Amino acid sequence: MRLPLLLAALAAFGGGAAQAGDTSDTAGAEGAAAGAETAEIRDIDVSEADTAQGEKAYQAVCRNCHGPKAQGVASYPRLSDKEVAYLVDRLETYRSGEKIGPNSMLMIPHAKELSDEEILNIAVYVTTAFE
Repeated sequence: MRLPLLLAALAAFGGGAAQAGDTSDTAGAEGAAAGAETAEIRDIDVSEADTAQGEKAYQAVCRNCHGPKAQGVASYPRLSDKEVAYLVDRLETYRSGEKIGPNSMLMIPHAKELSDEEILNIAVYVTTAFE
């Protein structure tokens, strides 16, 4: 299955409408609205994702800061309300070593070790496992 997703929210989130520590439900919507005019559509094939592997990776590392249900904890943002493309983009950006928010120095070392497949697995798990 292919999911067309807006990348404008990704750019807007890193560029000002919301901060990485913002755990509110409105931060993502505001970021998406801010960049919707220049939105670039990206298709991500989620059919190859292994959610069991995504769960294993998330529960081993990510949950320590983002919470057991990706609900966000303290200054660590909620992930369960994000789109696959958003999470993939953020992890790829951290993996490249780019600083994109106040928690970058914590995220970069974790993301540097992730393959494209692992990033997709985690993103699909997080966006489908929690209601």
